[in-house]
Amino acid sequence: MSKHHRNRNWAPAPQPLPEDAHVIDNHTHVASVVPFSQAMSHEAMEKGQGEVPVYSVDELLEQAQKVGVEGVIDCGCELPNLMTAIDMAREHPGTVHAAIAIHPNEAVLHGHRGAPGPDGLPIKYKPWHDIPFDEAMAEVHRLATTYPNQVVAIGETGMDLFRTGESAKELQREAFRAHIALAKELNLPMQIHDRDSHKEVIETLLADGAPNVPCSTVTPATPKWAKSPAKTVGISAFPAHPATKATTESANRRNSSA
Repeated sequence: MSKHHRNRNWAPAPQPLPEDAHVIDNHTHVASVVPFSQAMSHEAMEKGQGEVPVYSVDELLEQAQKVGVEGVIDCGCELPNLMTAIDMAREHPGTVHAAIAIHPNEAVLHGHRGAPGPDGLPIKYKPWHDIPFDEAMAEVHRLATTYPNQVVAIGETGMDLFRTGESAKELQREAFRAHIALAKELNLPMQIHDRDSHKEVIETLLADGAPNVPCSTVTPATPKWAKSPAKTVGISAFPAHPATKATTESANRRNSSA
């Protein structure tokens, strides 16, 4: 086996959290992990790395609880997957909650309006992208109001200028604004996807006036928006990891400025 082949297996389980810690993972894609791990297992076998275990949703939730993660907020952010997150929440009450939205990169694909991004990947339209964004967003609204006990957040939404090119940036921003409006209407927090678009995300939040928003990315620009005591900022990163030094520094500045 070549040493250049990346390890496709699961990371080791972390040390359990203290018994008095009460933790909910506020951004997961548990349901999509099952087919992803099946694909990883196939790739690993082809590379001579051995089979990768494929766990069910129930097994993944059990593993999380064993290390102290009491529950999850699972994202449905493609039109066909909205009900998947909601059904998970219905099947695991008290443990799984749902967040639903049209992902920033998905938003511009609806109606075939995509633009190639700096990632260099080709645009691939799926059958559901024939549906205009406004109709997809209407379905998010319908499901969020139909299942208020399961849907606890709007997300993930935001902007991504790595997968989506400059010519579709304003389309993506308008989709983000539609999600902000929905979150404010329903008095729900948001899960924000922010990739190579920190400036645009913060500008949009400042312009539109956001609800309490757990942020998926905290950057040096974030405290300008988040310093208000009314804002709650969730940090989804590993503060001890060198790659997330800026995240930790931003969080410290936010705490000192609040």
